[in-house]
Amino acid sequence: MIKEKKFEPIKMPLKVKAVQESKEKQQQEKHHLKKKQQNLSPQDNIQFSGEKDKQSISYEILTQGYVQSYTDFFYITNESIPLLFHAPAQMSLFDHFNIKGIKQQQINQSQDFLEDLKRSLIQAEESTRYQLPDRSAALEGYLILAEQFYNNHQDYIVSAYFYKRVINIARQCNEQQFEGKGRLGYGKCHYQVGLIDQSINILEESQKLCEELGLETVSEQMSGQLIQIYNKMASEYEKGEGEQINQALHYYEKCREAAQKSGNYEAEGMICHKIGGLFLKMGNLQRSIQYQSKFLDIVKAQHKDDSKQKEMEAHASLAKCYIKKGDIDEAQKHLDQYHILAKDQKLHNAQSDAALMLAKLHQQKGNTAKSLEYFQQHFDCAKSEKSENKNRKLIDKARVTYAIAKANAYIDNYIKLVANSDKNLKALLDWKQKKDK
Repeated sequence: MIKEKKFEPIKMPLKVKAVQESKEKQQQEKHHLKKKQQNLSPQDNIQFSGEKDKQSISYEILTQGYVQSYTDFFYITNESIPLLFHAPAQMSLFDHFNIKGIKQQQINQSQDFLEDLKRSLIQAEESTRYQLPDRSAALEGYLILAEQFYNNHQDYIVSAYFYKRVINIARQCNEQQFEGKGRLGYGKCHYQVGLIDQSINILEESQKLCEELGLETVSEQMSGQLIQIYNKMASEYEKGEGEQINQALHYYEKCREAAQKSGNYEAEGMICHKIGGLFLKMGNLQRSIQYQSKFLDIVKAQHKDDSKQKEMEAHASLAKCYIKKGDIDEAQKHLDQYHILAKDQKLHNAQSDAALMLAKLHQQKGNTAKSLEYFQQHFDCAKSEKSENKNRKLIDKARVTYAIAKANAYIDNYIKLVANSDKNLKALLDWKQKKDK
């Protein structure tokens, strides 16, 4: 006969006791937390008031199943975004960024900002989850994020990260307009972190592609960015000598071509003016005249508020070329125009400059009376300028120049009188009598 196995019944009072102990422990913890909370400042009290931090928000993103958004959020909030840039020659990206002292910006860690970032990332990822033919919502979302970090935070590392994603998604779904915008932003980010050659290569290649696809708006924006970069590079090289001047001319010429392609005639005119100035510096007077004449033609056709002032600059530059060339008559034509325009615009400093150049020109031609007239104008105009634009050094220099010119004119006049005294003694005596008075 098999005996029935007996089990010892569970002692319920122990369970009740354990539950009771657990409740008491919870009450003690609540009391302890409440006491601790009362001793904290409002800033330290965030965790007790329901404030969320980056860890809790990133956990929410992950539990909702948005893996890409979780990764992006983690990278951004922990300053660990990958460097998605084209590496410079003979140097790693890591070394380049260290030398330049560029790093990802520390972002605002407030709950509002983090929640907004979370929403933006999730909305963009949500639009890429399904195999829909229209991915424009996702592209727009990531493009907005890229532009926010570029414009609002000047964080070009994060911005490049999202511009690169826009390019990749746009390629997958053949969204050429978005790909063009992504390329434009990506090139700009390279420029901002000092990767100039890489920026130029990206933008030149992208502009060519946009032209082939007929994306005029994006192509024009790329031209504008290239003009800015070429101009800066040329300005840097312009400060040097020899081969650096040739490099400056190379970039100015590329700048002029970009302006011409985009129909930016105002920029083209100013670039011609700069190229003309470099050729003058190099002693190539004919090329300088060629580019300054082009500058003059462009500004005459502009009819803008500052066109007259630029026209004065063109005439002054052409006059300098012709003076160096020895063509005094052609130089005088441009100086007369410079003087008239300055007078019409009531720009006394410019009028003073034109008068000085005309005075020296007439002095060179041997016309002492006309030269002295313009030397006096040089001084009078300098001291007549508005107080906010008045140049004390210019006034003092003009005063001395005029005084010397006046003295030289008296000497010249005296020498002529003495030289002709055998023919006209009365003129010499009259001069002496006037001088004694």
